[in-house]
Amino acid sequence: MPEFLKKSGIKDSNGEFWKILVVDDEPDVHAITSVVARDIEFEGKKVKLYSAFSADEAKKILTQVPDIALAMIDVVMEKDTSGLDLVRYIREELKNPYIRLVIRTGQPGFAPPREIVLKYDINDYREKAELSSNGLYTMIIARLREYRDIIELDTQRKLLERSAFYSSVVLNSNVEDFDDVLAEAFDSFSKILGLTVRIEKLSEVRADKFNGNAYSTNVSWNESKSVEFVLRKEIGLGERIRVDFSKPLTRHQSELMTMFLERYLSAVNNYVLSKDLIETLYKII
Repeated sequence: MPEFLKKSGIKDSNGEFWKILVVDDEPDVHAITSVVARDIEFEGKKVKLYSAFSADEAKKILTQVPDIALAMIDVVMEKDTSGLDLVRYIREELKNPYIRLVIRTGQPGFAPPREIVLKYDINDYREKAELSSNGLYTMIIARLREYRDIIELDTQRKLLERSAFYSSVVLNSNVEDFDDVLAEAFDSFSKILGLTVRIEKLSEVRADKFNGNAYSTNVSWNESKSVEFVLRKEIGLGERIRVDFSKPLTRHQSELMTMFLERYLSAVNNYVLSKDLIETLYKII
């Protein structure tokens, strides 16, 4: 088997790409798909192809290669139902709801489209005869867009869950080392987003002891790659902090980060003010 049919090494300048798995026992199908995919660039990332000539080969690739966005699967290979069995394996055994699955068959008699679409969790059904170069290009872009949106929604869900947890830490405990909690939160966010985060303490911010509004919860973004804010340490003292992300966040991701920071900074402000008020009352008593 020619090496270029196994996988394409095309990358963009950032080393990121969309991973597509082609499962078909006909070498011509892999070659044509490779030619079309070579011209695809979606949202700044090119396509990398992985080729499997049987369902068993496809299973090995699926267990070894993470984050495959799209699989184009032939129905009839080793068996008349090899492709459909592979679809069931992906959804039920691997429990992968994210990858977009397209049935692409040259023998529709073995897999009637209406029956297959209802019975199997697939995202498209195409006959090979109807997929011209433009048709294949359009189909790939449409499925990549679906995959991007699903991953983004799942990322937002995870960020919201972790944001709620770390915002509640200050409210529900006697935590006073707010820097550590913040660092732990951003470490958790970085794993969800698949990037690295650097936290830098810029300077101290001092204010009048009796001016409770000296420290706002406003955050300032710089091109979605860094954010600055003031974290209160005590009544008259705060710290200006900058958080740098290794790559720009999407609009929704930066909005979620802003929401978390505003809630967290507000919780810290309230905690510090309440603690100072209690200490003052004890002194009065």
